[in-house]
This record gives sequence, C-alpha cells and structure tokens, in this order.
Amino acid sequence: MTRKTGFFVPGMLARSPRRASPSRASSTTASTSAPRSRPGRRSMRPAKPSVAERTRPSSAASGPCRGPVRMRGHRNWRGMPHRQYRARMTSPRITLHDFPAKTGLDGWNSFSPFVLEVARALQLAALPYEHAYVRMTKLKELNPTGQLPVVEFGDEKVADSTRILRRIEALQPGALTRSLDARATAEAWLWEEFADTALYPYVLATRWADDRGWPVPRKYFFGALPP
Repeated sequence: MTRKTGFFVPGMLARSPRRASPSRASSTTASTSAPRSRPGRRSMRPAKPSVAERTRPSSAASGPCRGPVRMRGHRNWRGMPHRQYRARMTSPRITLHDFPAKTGLDGWNSFSPFVLEVARALQLAALPYEHAYVRMTKLKELNPTGQLPVVEFGDEKVADSTRILRRIEALQPGALTRSLDARATAEAWLWEEFADTALYPYVLATRWADDRGWPVPRKYFFGALPP
C-alpha cells in the first residue's frame, strides 16, 4: 500500500492500526458527510475541576485544620475546617442578644460577662451566630425577667448563660468539653457555676471600681449620656 493510499484511508494508516467497529465506522462516515455544526452552550462550558483542584488547604483565618479539607455537596470549595462547615450546614440560625452598647475593642464582644461567656462558647464550638443589640425598653419582650443573655436557636429561646452553654453542648457534642471524661466534665460545670456566682463581683470591680478599667466603660457604655 502506497503513501497515497494511506492519505485517502485515514482509519488504516494515518490514525490507528486497529480495525474500526461497524458502529464507529458509520458514525465516522456520517460525521464527515454532514456539515460541522457550531458548538452548543454545553460544549462551550469549561471542564469540571478535578478533585485536586477542588481540594484546597485551610487558611489561617479560618482556624486550625489538619490538612486539606474537601467539602462535599457545596459549590464553593473553601478552606474551612470540616467541623465549622458541618456546624454551618446543620445548626439552626443562632442569634445572641446583648445590651445596646458596643465595646469598640477587638476580642471584647460585650460589657456583660455572661454575654461574653456565651459569645466565646459559640466561637469555641465553631457555630456561626448573629450578635444583636436589644433596646432597654424591649428587654421584657425578649425575656420576662429582663436579663441577658438570650440566645435564639431557630424558634427556640434560651435564657441564662449556663443553660445556653448546655444547649450549645447538646447541639455540638464535645465542642466545649472536648475529651474530658464524665468526672472531669462534672467538675468543669461546677467551675463554670463558681465563676458565675463567686467571681462575677470581682469582674465588675475591675471594670467599674478600678481606675485602670473605668475609662473604657465610661467611653463606650455611658458615652451617649450627657456629662
């Protein structure tokens, strides 16, 4: 067979030495005889990214993470810890209600020690939440006792910081107690109650009675009042 014959029979020499099947040959003949159509919208779409491209390491801002994390069933592949992503997808909408005074300081979410305790517990459990500020005239509508914090877990309202921590632990088991056994967990809850009752006056003293801590509450808490 000459080179000229191979030019007219691409299936034998120019492409592959394998013998084409009848169905493949018929499709090849039909494709060569029919005019080439313009590519459709589906063919113009970019190729689907591979598993390696969809797997990205977690960033330092998102928190600690062991290696790259792949989040299944989500269009945005972000470097977020799996525990935080799972909590975001499964937990109800959480709203933390606070007194109407912003601290203006990083890491100090509230002037109330109990609200600050709940805010840090939510951050420790990697639960996304909304920090809402309630007017003083609306406190009784939110809680008949007029006390804060109050956290809304979807349609459920939970008051008192200890009860809120229990609800967070039930929503994310092990998020607050980590790997503690039953005895250590019971002691941890006793220390939490001790801090709420015995250490609370000392925390207030550092803010209201100590001259080193008083300028911050005076500026942000009483700043709207006349001098």
